[in-house]
Amino acid sequence: MLSNFNQQALSRAASAYPGRFRETPGKMLGVTTDMLKAGQLYGLGVLVYMADFMVPFWTAWEGFNRLEKEKLSNTLPIQSAADYYELLQFNLQIAEQGMTGSLRGFRDFYKKETARAFISLLNSLYGDEDDNIPDYAANLARLTDNVINRYPEAIRKIGGEFGFHFDDGG
Repeated sequence: MLSNFNQQALSRAASAYPGRFRETPGKMLGVTTDMLKAGQLYGLGVLVYMADFMVPFWTAWEGFNRLEKEKLSNTLPIQSAADYYELLQFNLQIAEQGMTGSLRGFRDFYKKETARAFISLLNSLYGDEDDNIPDYAANLARLTDNVINRYPEAIRKIGGEFGFHFDDGG
């Protein structure tokens, strides 16, 4: 047998659900859109980060090509292929080290975010309008956009004032 208090709590909870069921599809569409946006921005950020690490490879590749033209008649093709392979391997090791640090940071971030997401989900399920899943998803998309797009752009804009010269390598 349920106590009087439990019956009242169940009755209140059940009476709140019909209104929420009508709102849920629209909210979930917004959540899905925001989560997809955050995921796409995250993927873009990873690709941009990897591309930034590969720029030195392509610069060195050009230098290697010039040198290869000069030494082509004096060196075996297998030695040239081995040199290119070593260059690629070196740049991939640098990229790996950079990615490992970044992924560690992302992992730590998402460890904390998982708890917030779960609490937001529970708040949404129980009808709490504060810190619900649509708000959480929108905030996550906004945060990811800021980190991937807005902050780097702001840094580029003020870089010259503070001695950062990203365009010329310094």
